Amino acid sequence: MPTIDIIILAAGAATRFGSAKQLADISGRPMLQHVIESVISLGLCPYLALGAHEETILSSPKVRTDKCQIVSVPNWQSGMSASISCAMQALKGRSELSDGVIFLLGDQPGFGPHEIQKMLQLAAEEPCRIVCSRYLNTVGVPAFFPRAYFDELINLQGDRGAKSLLLAYGYHALDFTGCLQDIDRPEDINRLFE
Repeated sequence: MPTIDIIILAAGAATRFGSAKQLADISGRPMLQHVIESVISLGLCPYLALGAHEETILSSPKVRTDKCQIVSVPNWQSGMSASISCAMQALKGRSELSDGVIFLLGDQPGFGPHEIQKMLQLAAEEPCRIVCSRYLNTVGVPAFFPRAYFDELINLQGDRGAKSLLLAYGYHALDFTGCLQDIDRPEDINRLFE
C-alpha cells in the first residue's frame, strides 16, 4: 500500500458565515471535529492547516487536535493556495516520503470515513493519477494528488487552490453528490439534515 497523507484545509476567515464556522455545532460537535474524527477513525493522523481562527480553534475544548499535525498558515488571506502551500511544505519536511496527499475541507462534514476510504482505495489503485470529487456540477476537493505534483502544489498561488492542476493534467472524478456540500452560511447547516 502506498503511504498517503491527509491534509485538512481549515484556515479561512469564513466571512460569509459571520464567525469561525469550523466551530459551528453539527449534531453536538464542531464541524471541524467531524472531519478530524473521520480521518482518525481510519487510523490516520491528518495535517491540519489553520489560519484566521487558529487560536480560537486550538483553545476550544470541543476540538481534539492531539492527533493532528498543526500547520499554521500566516498568509491565509492569500486564499486556499496559501494553505495548500504551507501544508505541503510541512509534509515535505517529513523524513519518510509520502506517495501522495488527499486534501479535505474543514467545512465538508458530510465527507465521512466511507468516502475517504473510497478515495484512498482508488488512489492506491491508480497512484500516478489525480483523483478528485464531483458534486453540484463541479469537480474539486476532496482530491488526491500523487507525489509527482508536490512541487506544483507548494508553488500554488491565488484562491483557486489546486483546481488549476485538475484542469491542466486531467483527473479521475468520484461522484460524491449525495454527501458533499460546502458550509458557507449558517443556513447551509440546515440543508445537511434535509
